[in-house]
Amino acid sequence: MKERLVAIACVVGFIGLIIFGILSDTSRTSSGKIQTSGSNGDDSQKYVDRGKAKADKGEYFEAIIEYDIAIKLNPSDAKSYYYRGKAKEVLGLRTAAIVDYDMAISLEPNATYVYNDRGWIKYKLEQHTAAIADYDTLISLEPSGAYAYCNRGRVKYDFGRYTDALADFDKAISLESDYADYYNYRGLAKVKLGQHFDAIADYGTAIRLDPNNARAYYYRGLVKNDIVGHHPRGHGWEDLVKALKLAEKMGDRKLYSTIKDAMYP
Repeated sequence: MKERLVAIACVVGFIGLIIFGILSDTSRTSSGKIQTSGSNGDDSQKYVDRGKAKADKGEYFEAIIEYDIAIKLNPSDAKSYYYRGKAKEVLGLRTAAIVDYDMAISLEPNATYVYNDRGWIKYKLEQHTAAIADYDTLISLEPSGAYAYCNRGRVKYDFGRYTDALADFDKAISLESDYADYYNYRGLAKVKLGQHFDAIADYGTAIRLDPNNARAYYYRGLVKNDIVGHHPRGHGWEDLVKALKLAEKMGDRKLYSTIKDAMYP
């Protein structure tokens, strides 16, 4: 009976936090990191671990309940808020997730992993300027993180800042030159800037690094068609056929459908 009452109380608490997240978009800050300590901290970690295990199984509501308990036991643990925010993000509760990320950052201002995830949610919410600000902070904390430049570049690209995006992709590649998708993203920016042949070269590099990269074949096929026109059985067509087969093999239905629409407009 007691366990049942605890579960009900946790669910109620979770609903209250969702409402709070929807009503509040303000960030909170703190002067420093607060460390987990004491028996409450030890007990809290057990619930965090249980929450992570449930999240790994796709049980996100149940995971949030575990994180709620962890936070109640130790409200100073930044990672408890972070993991709860990630679970809420998966459930589509983006504003509520940002509230948890804000709290995590207030407790651990140098937590690069939180800035990355918060920035991406803001990007998905089309809060481009705020998202870029998070990536600016992330890069200041981790200047050698290629992924940070790439993610900031993707936001800038979506925001129509193609020259700035290209600079970020260049930086990401200079830091990590063997990651295929960085070349895909840079190729997209080059196409927007009219640098079609340079884009084809980037897609070729992506394919060399990852021969099963369906998007690289797809993007290269589109650019070839842009240059010489749509010619069945030639030019961009061969790349599109290859991309379609790879997308089907990897089970990416959305990409498969997108490629097929490009082949048969």
